[in-house]
Amino acid sequence: MSKKYNVSYKSVFLYNNDGITVLFPGLPGCYTYGTSDSKAKQMAIDALKVYCEELLRTGPLPTKMSDLEISKWIEDHKKEWGKAKYSIKTIISNVEEF
Repeated sequence: MSKKYNVSYKSVFLYNNDGITVLFPGLPGCYTYGTSDSKAKQMAIDALKVYCEELLRTGPLPTKMSDLEISKWIEDHKKEWGKAKYSIKTIISNVEEF
């Protein structure tokens, strides 16, 4: 029998000339891309779902980063982004544990 969860993690939407990259601080390797805000958000929901479902196969989900930790993560990565604008958004996804 499977269990269903609503998971929420903060993400960073990084606005580039060719689209929007979505990064999840604290979830190594979890990122995606979209050509518009709405597409990037849907892709982020899907990426978070797949990432969390895979983690649940082997153990618990990671602890969420605090706002302070996310701010530090952004400061640590800002130089890589150049002058690109960014915003922090909470992404909620429905995850199923099998």
